[in-house]
Amino acid sequence: MAFSIFLSHSHLDAELARQIKEQVETLGDVSVYLSEEHVEPGRHVYEKLQKAIQEHDALVALITSSSIPSPYVNQEIGYALGLGKLAVPLVLPDGNRDALAMLDGREYIELDPHNSLPGMSRLLQFVRVQRDSLRAASAGTMQRVGSPARQGAALPYALKSPQDDLVTALVLIGVAILLIYATSSAAK
Repeated sequence: MAFSIFLSHSHLDAELARQIKEQVETLGDVSVYLSEEHVEPGRHVYEKLQKAIQEHDALVALITSSSIPSPYVNQEIGYALGLGKLAVPLVLPDGNRDALAMLDGREYIELDPHNSLPGMSRLLQFVRVQRDSLRAASAGTMQRVGSPARQGAALPYALKSPQDDLVTALVLIGVAILLIYATSSAAK
């Protein structure tokens, strides 16, 4: 079962949202919904967005100077929280942390476009944990590591595979290459 994310963002941040989607989906068994990729002429936009939020496991809100004043982003966040969905702010440096509104007080992931490696690493780790928890819950069992006699009273569980580490490493290498390219292009 794939873990699914509704990526709430301003239409002015559509290109950045698309890049985030591509990076996250490299983990496998993860889908990211972007509203602009699901055009439904004649349908009310709010109905489409509400249905999509209902159908996804979590909402990641891309918080930028463009999304803070966006009524759609704010309503998407409120609707997801009203449904009891997990909502995680992904905050760019130009996004005012004091304006998180309904997300105020929640831990957020900071994403700096000039040094995206730490933020993307945190986002990918978050998604991996959520995806693996969903897999374990849907399977009804978890793979136990060690034995109770050796591990004490606690029963640790393994929720990631070696392939996940390889995918994460490859994604991080790709992000590093993009940063080097962007930095060298900006310097010219």
